Amino acid sequence: MNISIKGSTKTKRKHIEQAAQYFEKILFKRKLATLGMEIKLIHRLNYTEETEGDCVWEDKRTKPRQFTIRLNSSDDLSTLIETFGHEMVHVKQYALGEMKDSPVSTDLIYWKGKEYDSSKINYYDWPWEIEATGRERGLYIRYMQTFNYTREKWAKYFIDP
Repeated sequence: MNISIKGSTKTKRKHIEQAAQYFEKILFKRKLATLGMEIKLIHRLNYTEETEGDCVWEDKRTKPRQFTIRLNSSDDLSTLIETFGHEMVHVKQYALGEMKDSPVSTDLIYWKGKEYDSSKINYYDWPWEIEATGRERGLYIRYMQTFNYTREKWAKYFIDP
């Protein structure tokens, strides 16, 4: 996997790079050598575009391999890593062909072979968002435990014994 990370601090870039490699191992059964990501850590993304992060494919509609992920770098490190986990689930969904954008309409999404009109369904009921939201905290917690960051001052969701 080729990764390019731009913006924010050296510490946040280091964690996002480490998390990218870790999440790839968890989300993909085998390494995708052709997978490429440009990760942009953007200050106040949540204010300018009302999102904590997003993921778009850059090459082909079916099983793409090149992605751009944008993350709100104004978030604390824990939130940034957890949001990144959410966006990495979307990378997996696109790269494995579970999710495809329609060539006809930006509202039409194909999820596991079934067509969904996202304009007629609440965001929280989109099956691809249910999976990404459901996995983000678990990916974050596993990352924190694997790299022994659970006792760091910036760690969330961990209680000292």
